[in-house]
Amino acid sequence: MVPPESFPLDHVSSAGRHGNEARADDRPLVSVVMPVYNGQAFIAEAAESILGQTEADLELIIVDDGSIDHSAEIAAEIAARDQRVRLVRLGHAGNVAAANEGIRLARGQFIAKMDADDISLPGRVAAQVRHLRQNPDTVGVGGATIALFPDDSCGEPIQWPLHQRFSADSLLQWIGMPGPGAMMRAETLRTVGGFRGAFVLAQDADLWRRLIEVGDIDNLAEPILLYRRHPAQVSSRFGPLQKLYGDTATALAHARADGGEPDWKSDEPLSPEVVRQLAEKCSPRAATLLHVALARYLAKEGLLADAKKHCLCALNGDPSIIRQQPVFNVLWRVAVKLLLNGQAPTLLALLTSNPAGLVGCIGGRIKLWAAWPISPAIVSRLRGYRGKDVVLASQREAMTDAKPAA
Repeated sequence: MVPPESFPLDHVSSAGRHGNEARADDRPLVSVVMPVYNGQAFIAEAAESILGQTEADLELIIVDDGSIDHSAEIAAEIAARDQRVRLVRLGHAGNVAAANEGIRLARGQFIAKMDADDISLPGRVAAQVRHLRQNPDTVGVGGATIALFPDDSCGEPIQWPLHQRFSADSLLQWIGMPGPGAMMRAETLRTVGGFRGAFVLAQDADLWRRLIEVGDIDNLAEPILLYRRHPAQVSSRFGPLQKLYGDTATALAHARADGGEPDWKSDEPLSPEVVRQLAEKCSPRAATLLHVALARYLAKEGLLADAKKHCLCALNGDPSIIRQQPVFNVLWRVAVKLLLNGQAPTLLALLTSNPAGLVGCIGGRIKLWAAWPISPAIVSRLRGYRGKDVVLASQREAMTDAKPAA
Protein backbone atom coordinates (compact mmCIF):
# COMPACT_ATOMS: atom_id res chain seq x y z
CA MET A 1 0.00 0.00 0.00
CA VAL A 2 1.51 3.31 -1.10
CA PRO A 3 1.13 6.41 1.10
CA PRO A 4 -0.79 9.25 -0.56
CA GLU A 5 1.11 12.12 -2.13
CA SER A 6 0.32 14.41 0.80
CA PHE A 7 2.66 12.35 2.95
CA PRO A 8 5.77 11.57 0.85
CA LEU A 9 8.53 9.61 2.57
CA ASP A 10 11.31 9.36 0.01
CA HIS A 11 12.93 12.68 0.93
CA VAL A 12 13.11 12.09 4.68
CA SER A 13 16.64 11.81 5.96
CA SER A 14 17.64 9.43 8.73
CA ALA A 15 18.51 10.55 12.24
CA GLY A 16 20.51 8.77 14.88
CA ARG A 17 19.02 7.26 18.00
CA HIS A 18 20.07 5.18 20.95
CA GLY A 19 18.38 2.30 22.71
CA ASN A 20 17.64 -0.81 20.64
CA GLU A 21 19.93 -2.02 17.92
CA ALA A 22 19.23 -0.24 14.62
CA ARG A 23 17.52 -2.05 11.75
CA ALA A 24 19.04 -2.18 8.29
CA ASP A 25 17.44 1.10 7.19
CA ASP A 26 18.10 2.72 10.59
CA ARG A 27 14.47 3.75 10.99
CA PRO A 28 12.90 3.81 14.45
CA LEU A 29 10.12 1.50 15.42
CA VAL A 30 7.93 4.36 16.68
CA SER A 31 7.66 8.02 15.70
CA VAL A 32 6.12 10.24 18.36
CA VAL A 33 4.69 13.46 16.92
CA MET A 34 4.39 16.38 19.35
CA PRO A 35 3.17 19.75 18.04
CA VAL A 36 3.77 22.75 20.30
CA TYR A 37 2.63 26.34 20.30
CA ASN A 38 3.69 28.58 23.18
CA GLY A 39 4.13 25.58 25.45
CA GLN A 40 7.26 26.58 27.33
CA ALA A 41 5.73 25.76 30.73
CA PHE A 42 5.35 22.03 30.10
CA ILE A 43 7.23 21.03 26.93
CA ALA A 44 10.35 19.80 28.73
CA GLU A 45 8.38 17.50 31.03
CA ALA A 46 6.29 16.21 28.11
CA ALA A 47 9.39 15.47 25.99
CA GLU A 48 11.25 13.78 28.83
CA SER A 49 8.27 11.52 29.45
CA ILE A 50 8.68 10.21 25.88
CA LEU A 51 12.46 9.95 25.98
CA GLY A 52 12.21 8.01 29.26
CA GLN A 53 9.96 5.30 27.80
CA THR A 54 10.88 1.67 28.41
CA GLU A 55 10.70 1.22 24.62
CA ALA A 56 13.69 3.26 23.51
CA ASP A 57 13.50 2.49 19.78
CA LEU A 58 11.70 5.71 18.93
CA GLU A 59 12.07 9.19 17.57
CA LEU A 60 10.41 12.28 18.97
CA ILE A 61 9.40 14.82 16.32
CA ILE A 62 8.71 18.19 17.93
CA VAL A 63 6.93 20.51 15.53
CA ASP A 64 7.06 24.10 16.73
CA ASP A 65 4.06 25.92 15.27
CA GLY A 66 5.60 29.40 15.25
CA SER A 67 5.77 29.82 19.03
CA ILE A 68 6.52 33.32 20.29
CA ASP A 69 7.68 32.13 23.71
CA HIS A 70 10.75 29.96 24.45
CA SER A 71 9.25 26.64 23.33
CA ALA A 72 11.56 26.27 20.32
CA GLU A 73 14.66 27.09 22.36
CA ILE A 74 13.75 24.54 25.01
CA ALA A 75 13.08 21.93 22.31
CA ALA A 76 16.44 22.70 20.69
CA GLU A 77 18.21 22.12 24.00
CA ILE A 78 16.47 18.75 24.36
CA ALA A 79 17.39 17.80 20.78
CA ALA A 80 21.03 18.68 21.45
CA ARG A 81 21.09 16.19 24.34
CA ASP A 82 19.30 13.30 22.63
CA GLN A 83 19.76 12.32 18.99
CA ARG A 84 16.31 10.75 18.88
CA VAL A 85 14.73 14.22 18.95
CA ARG A 86 14.02 16.06 15.70
CA LEU A 87 12.91 19.69 15.90
CA VAL A 88 10.92 21.20 13.04
CA ARG A 89 10.04 24.89 13.02
CA LEU A 90 7.04 26.22 11.11
CA GLY A 91 5.31 29.51 10.76
CA HIS A 92 2.10 29.60 12.79
CA ALA A 93 -0.22 27.36 10.76
CA GLY A 94 -2.25 25.70 13.51
CA ASN A 95 -2.21 22.41 15.37
CA VAL A 96 -3.61 20.36 12.49
CA ALA A 97 -0.95 21.53 10.04
CA ALA A 98 1.78 20.96 12.65
CA ALA A 99 0.56 17.43 13.37
CA ASN A 100 0.36 16.57 9.67
CA GLU A 101 3.90 17.87 9.15
CA GLY A 102 5.08 15.53 11.89
CA ILE A 103 3.21 12.64 10.27
CA ARG A 104 4.81 13.50 6.93
CA LEU A 105 8.28 13.37 8.45
CA ALA A 106 7.72 10.30 10.64
CA ARG A 107 9.86 7.29 9.78
CA GLY A 108 8.50 4.75 12.23
CA GLN A 109 6.27 1.75 11.64
CA PHE A 110 3.94 3.18 14.27
CA ILE A 111 3.06 6.83 14.88
CA ALA A 112 2.12 8.02 18.35
CA LYS A 113 0.56 11.36 19.14
CA MET A 114 1.64 13.46 22.11
CA ASP A 115 0.64 16.89 23.40
CA ALA A 116 3.25 19.30 24.72
CA ASP A 117 1.48 19.76 28.06
CA ASP A 118 0.83 16.11 29.02
CA ILE A 119 2.91 13.30 30.50
CA SER A 120 3.18 9.81 29.01
CA LEU A 121 3.60 7.11 31.65
CA PRO A 122 6.85 5.13 31.25
CA GLY A 123 5.40 1.94 29.79
CA ARG A 124 2.98 3.57 27.36
CA VAL A 125 4.85 3.08 24.07
CA ALA A 126 5.93 -0.50 24.81
CA ALA A 127 2.40 -1.55 25.79
CA GLN A 128 0.85 0.02 22.70
CA VAL A 129 3.40 -1.51 20.33
CA ARG A 130 2.83 -4.91 21.90
CA HIS A 131 -0.94 -4.56 21.49
CA LEU A 132 -0.72 -3.55 17.82
CA ARG A 133 1.62 -6.44 17.07
CA GLN A 134 -0.71 -8.92 18.78
CA ASN A 135 -3.86 -7.56 17.10
CA PRO A 136 -3.33 -7.18 13.34
CA ASP A 137 -6.90 -5.93 12.75
CA THR A 138 -6.38 -3.02 15.15
CA VAL A 139 -5.28 0.21 13.46
CA GLY A 140 -5.09 2.42 16.54
CA VAL A 141 -4.73 1.98 20.28
CA GLY A 142 -5.05 4.36 23.21
CA GLY A 143 -5.51 3.66 26.90
CA ALA A 144 -6.83 4.91 30.18
CA THR A 145 -5.95 8.48 31.18
CA ILE A 146 -5.48 10.20 34.52
CA ALA A 147 -6.42 13.85 34.95
CA LEU A 148 -3.55 16.04 36.14
CA PHE A 149 -4.72 19.23 37.84
CA PRO A 150 -2.91 22.57 38.25
CA ASP A 151 -1.86 21.71 41.82
CA ASP A 152 -0.14 18.53 40.49
CA SER A 153 -2.79 16.29 42.02
CA CYS A 154 -4.32 13.45 40.00
CA GLY A 155 -7.76 11.89 39.70
CA GLU A 156 -8.93 8.33 39.17
CA PRO A 157 -8.10 6.65 35.83
CA ILE A 158 -10.70 7.37 33.14
CA GLN A 159 -11.33 4.31 31.00
CA TRP A 160 -11.98 4.60 27.27
CA PRO A 161 -13.89 1.89 25.34
CA LEU A 162 -11.67 -1.18 25.24
CA HIS A 163 -12.64 -2.44 21.77
CA GLN A 164 -14.45 -0.64 18.97
CA ARG A 165 -15.45 -2.04 15.59
CA PHE A 166 -17.26 -0.25 12.80
CA SER A 167 -21.05 -0.60 12.56
CA ALA A 168 -23.93 1.75 11.89
CA ASP A 169 -24.87 1.71 15.58
CA SER A 170 -21.31 2.29 16.78
CA LEU A 171 -21.14 5.67 15.03
CA LEU A 172 -23.39 7.22 17.68
CA GLN A 173 -21.33 5.82 20.54
CA TRP A 174 -18.17 7.11 22.17
CA ILE A 175 -15.58 6.28 19.50
CA GLY A 176 -11.87 6.79 19.71
CA MET A 177 -8.80 7.17 21.85
CA PRO A 178 -7.37 9.98 23.94
CA GLY A 179 -5.83 12.33 21.36
CA PRO A 180 -2.42 12.77 23.04
CA GLY A 181 -2.34 9.07 23.97
CA ALA A 182 -3.06 7.48 20.60
CA MET A 183 -0.76 5.21 18.59
CA MET A 184 -1.60 4.24 15.02
CA ARG A 185 -0.14 2.17 12.23
CA ALA A 186 1.74 4.67 10.08
CA GLU A 187 0.62 3.16 6.78
CA THR A 188 -3.06 3.27 7.79
CA LEU A 189 -2.83 6.80 9.15
CA ARG A 190 -1.43 8.04 5.86
CA THR A 191 -3.95 6.04 3.84
CA VAL A 192 -6.91 7.81 5.48
CA GLY A 193 -5.20 11.17 4.95
CA GLY A 194 -4.11 12.19 8.45
CA PHE A 195 -5.90 15.08 10.13
CA ARG A 196 -8.29 17.26 8.11
CA GLY A 197 -7.95 21.03 8.22
CA ALA A 198 -11.68 21.65 8.60
CA PHE A 199 -11.79 20.11 12.07
CA VAL A 200 -9.45 22.53 13.82
CA LEU A 201 -11.17 22.00 17.19
CA ALA A 202 -12.20 18.35 16.75
CA GLN A 203 -9.53 16.84 14.54
CA ASP A 204 -9.26 13.73 16.70
CA ALA A 205 -13.00 12.96 16.52
CA ASP A 206 -12.93 13.19 12.73
CA LEU A 207 -9.80 11.05 12.37
CA TRP A 208 -11.05 8.29 14.69
CA ARG A 209 -14.25 7.97 12.68
CA ARG A 210 -12.30 7.61 9.46
CA LEU A 211 -9.86 5.13 11.01
CA ILE A 212 -12.58 2.85 12.35
CA GLU A 213 -13.91 2.46 8.81
CA VAL A 214 -10.74 0.53 7.88
CA GLY A 215 -9.91 -1.28 11.14
CA ASP A 216 -10.56 -1.68 14.84
CA ILE A 217 -9.74 0.90 17.51
CA ASP A 218 -8.78 -0.34 20.98
CA ASN A 219 -7.83 1.15 24.33
CA LEU A 220 -5.66 -0.45 26.97
CA ALA A 221 -7.20 -0.91 30.40
CA GLU A 222 -4.10 0.39 32.15
CA PRO A 223 -3.32 4.15 32.39
CA ILE A 224 -0.91 5.44 29.76
CA LEU A 225 -1.12 9.21 30.16
CA LEU A 226 -1.43 12.05 32.65
CA TYR A 227 -3.79 14.46 30.88
CA ARG A 228 -3.25 18.00 32.11
CA ARG A 229 -6.35 20.05 32.92
CA HIS A 230 -5.94 23.83 32.83
CA PRO A 231 -8.01 26.86 31.81
CA ALA A 232 -6.02 27.50 28.61
CA GLN A 233 -6.81 24.15 26.96
CA VAL A 234 -9.08 24.06 23.91
CA SER A 235 -11.97 22.25 25.61
CA SER A 236 -12.08 24.94 28.29
CA ARG A 237 -12.06 27.88 25.87
CA PHE A 238 -14.11 26.53 22.95
CA GLY A 239 -16.26 23.78 24.48
CA PRO A 240 -19.57 24.36 22.61
CA LEU A 241 -17.89 24.91 19.25
CA GLN A 242 -15.65 21.88 19.75
CA LYS A 243 -18.70 19.77 20.51
CA LEU A 244 -20.47 21.05 17.38
CA TYR A 245 -17.53 20.09 15.18
CA GLY A 246 -17.22 16.69 16.87
CA ASP A 247 -20.91 16.08 16.20
CA THR A 248 -20.29 17.14 12.59
CA ALA A 249 -17.62 14.46 12.31
CA THR A 250 -20.17 11.89 13.53
CA ALA A 251 -22.76 13.09 11.03
CA LEU A 252 -20.29 12.92 8.14
CA ALA A 253 -19.38 9.38 9.16
CA HIS A 254 -23.07 8.51 8.70
CA ALA A 255 -23.01 10.29 5.33
CA ARG A 256 -20.07 8.14 4.23
CA ALA A 257 -21.93 5.02 5.39
CA ASP A 258 -24.94 6.17 3.34
CA GLY A 259 -22.91 6.58 0.17
CA GLY A 260 -20.42 9.40 0.64
CA GLU A 261 -19.81 12.89 1.94
CA PRO A 262 -21.25 15.82 0.00
CA ASP A 263 -18.89 18.10 -1.87
CA TRP A 264 -17.35 20.54 0.58
CA LYS A 265 -13.98 22.12 1.36
CA SER A 266 -12.66 19.74 4.00
CA ASP A 267 -9.34 21.56 4.16
CA GLU A 268 -10.87 24.86 5.26
CA PRO A 269 -11.97 25.51 8.87
CA LEU A 270 -15.55 24.68 9.78
CA SER A 271 -18.05 27.25 11.00
CA PRO A 272 -21.68 26.95 12.17
CA GLU A 273 -22.75 28.28 8.76
CA VAL A 274 -20.77 25.57 6.95
CA VAL A 275 -22.40 22.96 9.19
CA ARG A 276 -25.83 24.37 8.24
CA GLN A 277 -24.92 24.13 4.54
CA LEU A 278 -23.79 20.53 5.01
CA ALA A 279 -27.18 19.70 6.55
CA GLU A 280 -28.80 20.72 3.26
CA LYS A 281 -26.57 18.37 1.23
CA CYS A 282 -26.21 15.25 3.38
CA SER A 283 -28.22 12.04 3.53
CA PRO A 284 -31.35 12.16 5.74
CA ARG A 285 -29.61 10.43 8.65
CA ALA A 286 -26.59 12.73 8.52
CA ALA A 287 -28.75 15.84 8.04
CA THR A 288 -30.84 14.95 11.10
CA LEU A 289 -27.69 14.64 13.20
CA LEU A 290 -26.41 17.98 11.94
CA HIS A 291 -29.67 19.71 12.88
CA VAL A 292 -29.43 18.16 16.36
CA ALA A 293 -25.86 19.40 16.69
CA LEU A 294 -26.79 22.90 15.58
CA ALA A 295 -29.77 22.99 17.95
CA ARG A 296 -27.52 22.13 20.89
CA TYR A 297 -24.84 24.64 19.93
CA LEU A 298 -27.27 27.50 19.29
CA ALA A 299 -29.15 26.83 22.54
CA LYS A 300 -25.86 27.03 24.48
CA GLU A 301 -25.08 30.29 22.75
CA GLY A 302 -28.49 31.70 23.71
CA LEU A 303 -29.77 31.86 20.11
CA LEU A 304 -33.04 30.17 21.01
CA ALA A 305 -35.05 31.08 17.90
CA ASP A 306 -32.46 29.45 15.66
CA ALA A 307 -32.12 26.52 18.08
CA LYS A 308 -35.88 25.93 17.88
CA LYS A 309 -35.74 25.94 14.07
CA HIS A 310 -33.05 23.26 13.95
CA CYS A 311 -34.74 21.25 16.70
CA LEU A 312 -37.93 21.09 14.62
CA CYS A 313 -35.92 20.25 11.48
CA ALA A 314 -34.41 17.33 13.38
CA LEU A 315 -37.85 16.15 14.53
CA ASN A 316 -38.97 16.18 10.91
CA GLY A 317 -35.89 14.25 9.84
CA ASP A 318 -34.97 10.57 9.98
CA PRO A 319 -37.07 8.98 12.77
CA SER A 320 -34.61 6.12 13.20
CA ILE A 321 -32.03 8.67 14.35
CA ILE A 322 -34.39 10.49 16.72
CA ARG A 323 -35.22 7.19 18.44
CA GLN A 324 -31.55 6.66 19.31
CA GLN A 325 -31.13 7.43 23.00
CA PRO A 326 -27.97 9.60 22.70
CA VAL A 327 -29.68 11.81 20.10
CA PHE A 328 -32.94 12.02 22.03
CA ASN A 329 -31.06 13.03 25.18
CA VAL A 330 -29.57 16.03 23.36
CA LEU A 331 -32.90 17.12 21.90
CA TRP A 332 -34.57 16.71 25.29
CA ARG A 333 -32.12 19.11 26.95
CA VAL A 334 -32.58 21.65 24.14
CA ALA A 335 -36.37 21.35 24.30
CA VAL A 336 -36.42 21.84 28.07
CA LYS A 337 -34.36 24.99 27.67
CA LEU A 338 -36.82 26.21 25.04
CA LEU A 339 -39.72 25.39 27.36
CA LEU A 340 -38.20 27.53 30.10
CA ASN A 341 -38.19 30.36 27.58
CA GLY A 342 -41.81 29.95 26.53
CA GLN A 343 -41.40 27.48 23.67
CA ALA A 344 -43.69 24.66 24.87
CA PRO A 345 -44.71 23.38 21.39
CA THR A 346 -41.18 22.18 20.68
CA LEU A 347 -41.17 20.09 23.84
CA LEU A 348 -44.60 18.64 23.02
CA ALA A 349 -43.41 17.67 19.55
CA LEU A 350 -40.41 15.92 21.07
CA LEU A 351 -42.52 14.00 23.59
CA THR A 352 -44.80 12.61 20.89
CA SER A 353 -41.83 11.66 18.69
CA ASN A 354 -40.35 9.15 21.13
CA PRO A 355 -42.20 8.38 24.40
CA ALA A 356 -39.87 5.45 25.15
CA GLY A 357 -36.88 7.74 24.75
CA LEU A 358 -38.35 10.07 27.35
CA VAL A 359 -38.54 7.23 29.86
CA GLY A 360 -34.93 6.29 29.14
CA CYS A 361 -33.78 9.89 29.42
CA ILE A 362 -35.48 10.42 32.80
CA GLY A 363 -34.19 7.08 34.05
CA GLY A 364 -30.65 7.98 33.05
CA ARG A 365 -30.87 11.33 34.83
CA ILE A 366 -32.13 9.66 38.03
CA LYS A 367 -29.29 7.13 37.98
CA LEU A 368 -26.72 9.91 37.50
CA TRP A 369 -28.16 12.04 40.31
CA ALA A 370 -28.31 9.04 42.64
CA ALA A 371 -24.69 8.12 41.97
CA TRP A 372 -23.27 11.64 42.23
CA PRO A 373 -22.95 12.02 46.04
CA ILE A 374 -21.41 8.59 46.62
CA SER A 375 -19.10 8.01 43.66
CA PRO A 376 -15.45 8.72 44.56
CA ALA A 377 -14.45 8.16 40.92
CA ILE A 378 -16.71 11.00 39.77
CA VAL A 379 -15.52 13.31 42.52
CA SER A 380 -11.85 12.58 41.88
CA ARG A 381 -12.26 13.49 38.22
CA LEU A 382 -13.34 16.98 39.27
CA ARG A 383 -10.63 17.46 41.85
CA GLY A 384 -7.42 15.51 42.38
CA TYR A 385 -6.71 13.49 45.48
CA ARG A 386 -3.16 12.17 45.03
CA GLY A 387 0.06 13.72 43.86
CA LYS A 388 1.59 13.39 40.41
CA ASP A 389 4.83 12.03 41.87
CA VAL A 390 2.90 9.31 43.69
CA VAL A 391 1.24 8.22 40.43
CA LEU A 392 4.52 8.14 38.51
CA ALA A 393 6.27 6.25 41.31
CA SER A 394 3.50 3.64 41.44
CA GLN A 395 3.74 3.14 37.67
CA ARG A 396 7.49 2.60 37.82
CA GLU A 397 7.05 0.17 40.72
CA ALA A 398 4.41 -1.76 38.78
CA MET A 399 6.76 -2.11 35.79
CA THR A 400 9.58 -3.28 38.03
CA ASP A 401 7.34 -5.95 39.61
CA ALA A 402 6.22 -7.07 36.14
CA LYS A 403 9.77 -7.73 34.87
CA PRO A 404 10.65 -11.44 34.76
CA ALA A 405 13.34 -12.63 37.11
CA ALA A 406 16.79 -12.96 35.61
